[in-house]
Amino acid sequence: MNHKVYHALDIAKYVINKCTCEKKAISNLQLQKILYYLQKEYLVKYGYPLFSEDMYAWTFGPVVPDIYFLFCGHGSTTITLKYDIVIDTDDTEKMDPIIEDKREKHPWDLVYEVHAKGKPWYITYRNGLGDKRIIPKELIKTKGKTDIKVWKMPKQMDIFSALPKELFAKSSNEQISRILVDFKRAYEKYMRNKEINGILPKFKYHMDSEDATIIQLSTSWDEGNANLYFAFEKDENESSFGTVWNEKKNFESRCKSIEMNDTDDIIHEALDFIFKISEVSDLLR
Repeated sequence: MNHKVYHALDIAKYVINKCTCEKKAISNLQLQKILYYLQKEYLVKYGYPLFSEDMYAWTFGPVVPDIYFLFCGHGSTTITLKYDIVIDTDDTEKMDPIIEDKREKHPWDLVYEVHAKGKPWYITYRNGLGDKRIIPKELIKTKGKTDIKVWKMPKQMDIFSALPKELFAKSSNEQISRILVDFKRAYEKYMRNKEINGILPKFKYHMDSEDATIIQLSTSWDEGNANLYFAFEKDENESSFGTVWNEKKNFESRCKSIEMNDTDDIIHEALDFIFKISEVSDLLR
């Protein structure tokens, strides 16, 4: 029996159109995960791919690069576009339950799911060694059913343990708790499958002379130092997030407003920074 195999762009347009029309618009990050789950469903359950393009192992999960770059201008905001796209009814009946289920999940929950140890992304990515490499369709077909295991964060990875619990409570400060809770949740899901040889530095906090709450993670090694911070001001519009990476031939400094930027963007940038630190963590023991 012949099976119709689509182009990934047609499937992406169908997913975006469906979510937009049903007022459940999704981000590019969610789109990539939904594409993966649709492809996995077809490979595992039916034995053939839904679309012909390969998916690649990127830092935050499987990606169809051409689709990612087409919609990357949306950043972490939702894609509210409509398309006149026709997909066979037999296929939409298979796809719709998956789309409707995955779009309701938090984006970082989807990241955690596809990052689980033993799954195709994990096997391909190999803690960064396989970055940007193709995730073979046959691997998705054979390893796509791997169960998710219960995970407890190792002490050497817990960068939040030195922070008072009240900082995470809304009753203390809504802006601080919102950022910290979302960041910790994303961090835990992201780090579940990381192999860290050394001990990561921990966040510390203090009040500055103007009563701003400073939450800061700093570390240093023989050839440089790094600093990530959140400065929560009394006027929330003045609160900021920043990173500094200082090596002999590589100095990078960034600072941005917390209120003027999307929380997911801030978390994404903070996770990237933590990932850089984890790569030199074996020097921090």
